[in-house]
Amino acid sequence: MSNISIYLSSEKEKALDDLIEYYSKRSVLKSLNRSALIDHLIEQEAQRIEIEQMVEDAVYIDENDLGWSEEELSCQAIDAEVSG
Repeated sequence: MSNISIYLSSEKEKALDDLIEYYSKRSVLKSLNRSALIDHLIEQEAQRIEIEQMVEDAVYIDENDLGWSEEELSCQAIDAEVSG
């Protein structure tokens, strides 16, 4: 794991501490410090970007009619029923 240094204004530092207090009250993130909070926020942002990309890809597939045809959907439904 690498170390990084960041410089924050006193307002941003207070906001960071307020976030730590907020998340510490939630059951998901009981033991939290600044490093853990930043790690958590980076993970959340990475997940948000991944979901956003999947939605964009789904819209592209839909707009360009690249999805399954009605016949393919029907066959898939039948296969699912047969295989239980």
